[in-house]
Amino acid sequence: MNFKEIYEKGISNARKQIIQSSHFTTKPIMTTGILPPGSTICIQPAFDLNFEVDQKGMEKLIAMLEDKWNSTSENERKNLLSILTNIYSISDDYLGGLGIPSKRKNAYFHKKDGCLSLSEIESKNIGLCAERSVIGHQLLSILQQANIINYESYLINSHLTIDGKKETTIEPHSFIILKHKHDSSKQFIFDIENPIYYKISDNDTPVPGVALYPITEEEYESFKVGKSISPHSIFEQFGMSIVGDQRLYGDEKIIQFVD
Repeated sequence: MNFKEIYEKGISNARKQIIQSSHFTTKPIMTTGILPPGSTICIQPAFDLNFEVDQKGMEKLIAMLEDKWNSTSENERKNLLSILTNIYSISDDYLGGLGIPSKRKNAYFHKKDGCLSLSEIESKNIGLCAERSVIGHQLLSILQQANIINYESYLINSHLTIDGKKETTIEPHSFIILKHKHDSSKQFIFDIENPIYYKISDNDTPVPGVALYPITEEEYESFKVGKSISPHSIFEQFGMSIVGDQRLYGDEKIIQFVD
């Protein structure tokens, strides 16, 4: 599979985009399609900090995608959960592991123009939700255009609420929504920055898994107009128990709990 050719075809007529932050909006900012080089996503509007997609970074990621694809089995290539696990793995390998917030902040503030490119953050442990979501969105959009997956990827700038036992935290957050091209009943939130931990039984040690949340069409429409949703992960739907706090996706001002 020549992913580089598919990527180049996808950006041949695409215009570079400037994607705003969700700091000052109640509705999610939803972006679809492969982002061409020169496209930017706002990290922090108050300080004019931006993250840019560049050709060099994309070429490295596409090569990693091809290596991963060539090493997977036929069954894994047909399984969405396996594909997303590999996408997460690629983002983790490219970024050098989990991002360190203080390191990320310093890197952006020390750049004269306040903008870091995809190639500049490679292996530096500074990629958090925005950078990871851009990587995941780009690779998933390539797979969609290659007709490998039937899901259209939406890069989302919105909010995340962590409803913990001791405190509740709310913050702007980037993630991905996957919407099936032919079946409106199939859509998922893919929170590529935040893996979940689950247990098959109560006595088992928690193991990590990708944060994939099936959402209904009603939840999707509710989310689009600015309401928060609290979907159950795919592992919960398989009968496993989740370790950790409850997550709500959407605007913090209008919280809607969905059973």
